[in-house]
Amino acid sequence: MAGTVVDLLVGALLTIPVTVFLGNRDASASLVGWVDAVVLTVYVVVPTGTVGRTLGKLAAGTRVVRADGGHPVGIPRALVRWLVLAGPAVLPGLPGWAEVLAVTWAAVVAFPVLTDAHRRGRHDRAAGTVVVLT
Repeated sequence: MAGTVVDLLVGALLTIPVTVFLGNRDASASLVGWVDAVVLTVYVVVPTGTVGRTLGKLAAGTRVVRADGGHPVGIPRALVRWLVLAGPAVLPGLPGWAEVLAVTWAAVVAFPVLTDAHRRGRHDRAAGTVVVLT
């Protein structure tokens, strides 16, 4: 969970300049939302798929690997893992009630991390991954 907090902070640091830059150019809120979603997705998926960790996972001393042998995850599995976890939150321009849905979705998907014997959330099961200590 500590790694997730770090990743949320890094995500904010990555998207705030994008939002300010596009906002100063009178870009639509929809465009800003989509660009932010792409930036966050790339930040999570590319490092997870290639080296098994984001900056948050590095700080927490964890890494994501394939559940069937501990091999690197690869971009497709990392994308599935991210999309299942982020769910509706990846869609920009959600109304206020949908933001509550997005947070609820992430909580339901991640909750098994607290109760599963292997600490796998639904996103890990969907992608065939597991988080390990390094």
